Amino acid sequence: MIVDFLTDPDLWFEKANEIKSTDDLLHFFNTTFLDKNLTLDFMEAAGVMDMFFILSDHLVAEKRFKEYLELRNIVKDEQKEIYKKNFIYFDTAILQYALYIGNETLAQDAFEQFELDPDRDIDVYLPNLRLIALYGKSEWVEEICFKNYDTIKNGRYYGEPALELAKYALLHRTEVEYLKFKEKGTFDDDAFFKHLERFDFDQFEAKDKEDLVNVLIKPIADASILKKEYDVDGYNTTRILANSFMRYAYEEKKMPFIVSGIVWELMSDYWLKNDNGKKPFHLDEKSFDKQAMTIKGFFNNYFCNTIALVLGGTYVYDFLYQIGLITEIEHKKAIKEIGTLVVVTQNLGQKLWKNGFFRNWQSADGVDSLEFLKVIENADISFNKIEEFEYKSHDEHYGLDNIDEKISKALEKRTQIAHTNYVPVRTEPKIGRNDPCTCGSGKKYKKCCGT
Repeated sequence: MIVDFLTDPDLWFEKANEIKSTDDLLHFFNTTFLDKNLTLDFMEAAGVMDMFFILSDHLVAEKRFKEYLELRNIVKDEQKEIYKKNFIYFDTAILQYALYIGNETLAQDAFEQFELDPDRDIDVYLPNLRLIALYGKSEWVEEICFKNYDTIKNGRYYGEPALELAKYALLHRTEVEYLKFKEKGTFDDDAFFKHLERFDFDQFEAKDKEDLVNVLIKPIADASILKKEYDVDGYNTTRILANSFMRYAYEEKKMPFIVSGIVWELMSDYWLKNDNGKKPFHLDEKSFDKQAMTIKGFFNNYFCNTIALVLGGTYVYDFLYQIGLITEIEHKKAIKEIGTLVVVTQNLGQKLWKNGFFRNWQSADGVDSLEFLKVIENADISFNKIEEFEYKSHDEHYGLDNIDEKISKALEKRTQIAHTNYVPVRTEPKIGRNDPCTCGSGKKYKKCCGT
């Protein structure tokens, strides 16, 4: 019986590690999480979450989301302390699933604990929030930003994560005021900036405000004027053009400002990093490929950025061509080079459906609509496809048993790939979880240097 294993963490881990079917492992976890005596100490000592990740991988691969949700709800309802500490591992998969199937109520439920505790893991919170934004959930995102901004602003983080929330609030509020202008013919810029006061937009000086508002309510300037302005201050011109692009994307493709704003920012970052005195808005395949791979994040947690840049890049170059900032030849060249990555994007498997926000987009003018539909079709195929892969032990599942071999193969191929993930090579014999720690503490390895 399971209760026998709940008295000994090592026995629990060994039992779980012996299970070779999803049904059996799921039953094992359901029974474990229903036990009233389960504690955080036992969870840590037994490596419960290590084994849960294996179950999670199989449940997602086998598309057993209903059972995944049922298990998560058992933890949420019956093991509140355990859920509070580990919610990011249960809820991220549920959030991706809910957004893909268009169940916003379930998505809000999956993100609820992130809102309540944004400090739990900012490196998971921010990519999940960006994914929600890319799905165009503008009003919900603004609510999150108002709720979490002060907490994140006052936290101790590298970089400026609070600025990310401020940008989302600005993008959504810009769309709200733009739609009011279209309806009433007037733009209340005082109310607009007052609404955003709490986000510390001190950089908005009078001229900044005037430029940002004018680009929303007035016709886009002639290309010759824009080119002269770009020659004087390329950064500021690109920044102001963002609102023009958002207006274009909304009117032509019904794309929310929060989505087109993210796409424009990703493309702007690429231009800034790869200017090197070249023509404005220049794009070449090698540097664009590098940028797309760089922005996916260390653990691929920002793969939504890669997909947004690649699939969104076509809309940007359609816009630049339409307003006369690039020639027809430059437009075709950019579309062709972006297209090579669009083809690669079609075959991303689970990464594609987990970042399936583009299914809400209309096809860009510059891309073959059949190619765009192929990406959407492949996302649906990857979502519905039941994948089967062999059940392995904990160490085999995570590749710890043959890491040296994998590293050797990766190094052999390093000249064939654009980026190599460097992993420390283990030169000493492998240490078991329950072996004495080599530091001489007298503790088991898993409870000492192996934590």
